Amino acid sequence: GIHSNGLSLARKVIPETDRTLMEMLLTPTKIYVKELKKLIGTGLVKAAAHITGGGLEGNIARVLPSDTVPSFSYDWAVPEIFGIIQKMGKIDEAEMRKVFNMGIGIALIVSKPDAAELKSTADREGIDIIEIGRLVNG
Repeated sequence: GIHSNGLSLARKVIPETDRTLMEMLLTPTKIYVKELKKLIGTGLVKAAAHITGGGLEGNIARVLPSDTVPSFSYDWAVPEIFGIIQKMGKIDEAEMRKVFNMGIGIALIVSKPDAAELKSTADREGIDIIEIGRLVNG
């Protein structure tokens, strides 16, 4: 869901009379504490970023050295609500990515050699994680 991320913009484009869409906006934010404790406990996580206002790039940049930038694949299944907001508000893709989390609530930074091990741990623990991009030194 939107995790209250971009809620002001979403409320501007979705009519208050559309109860179904308004309920989609009000889907409770997932709290990741239990999952994070397990994953951070592996010692493999270098950093974590809660994706709030400012989208993926703005939030992940906060936990990276200034000479490192994220490069996102944007190839994951984006929740339906984002497509609805985009269409109803006639919002371009760049703005959607800047304002919304596009379905990603928290991002973990892991070194490439450790990614498979973290994924394996997550799978064993029943935690869904997906690779959303890579870091590039600029």
